[in-house]
Amino acid sequence: MFLPKDDSDQNQKNSGESPCTSIDSPRRKFLKTAGISAAAATVSPTLLAASSKAAITVTDNGYDVIVIGGGFAGVTAARDISMRGHRALILEARPRLGGRTFTSRFAGHDIDLGGAWFGNSQPFI
Repeated sequence: MFLPKDDSDQNQKNSGESPCTSIDSPRRKFLKTAGISAAAATVSPTLLAASSKAAITVTDNGYDVIVIGGGFAGVTAARDISMRGHRALILEARPRLGGRTFTSRFAGHDIDLGGAWFGNSQPFI
């Protein structure tokens, strides 16, 4: 450890006392060992649980890219990827594409809802 010199350090050297700034001091060794032990105790159960699980098998289904979300950006990305000769798979949570953009019926009329529409679950937006 590097400590800048000052008069108090010089006085301690002259008096024959060793300052408690050495890296090899017993207190530092204890703290280092305790820290490593605590970290190992925390990590070990996680590693043991991960190693006891069955291995995940990856199967090649012929897709080059997986696009998460079938909204405007996801569909556009999948289109651009396929135009470059790659196979893309779109994963969408809803049973339709379009994300927040869709047509709905309101008061007997078809209306287009876009990204600004949040619905009744977000009344303060």
